[in-house]
Amino acid sequence: MNDLNISKSSSLFYAFRYQIAIGLITFISIINLTIDIMELDASQYASIALEMSHNGSYLQVFRRGEDFPLQQYLLLQFSTKIV
Repeated sequence: MNDLNISKSSSLFYAFRYQIAIGLITFISIINLTIDIMELDASQYASIALEMSHNGSYLQVFRRGEDFPLQQYLLLQFSTKIV
């Protein structure tokens, strides 16, 4: 009796194995849609460079018209290079 139930469930899994696989792949893909794959650094720095060239202001850095705190980043980089 138990062998019949086990073989019945395994044959049922075997019959629907492609549907189960496609369902799992679809489920995982839908969950991963909310995860950011790429950081915005490259596009952000490109837009900052574009604003710098339009404004002619190379020492005061703006991002979307607002002040961008690039000086803190540069000070951190210089301090780690010195030490």
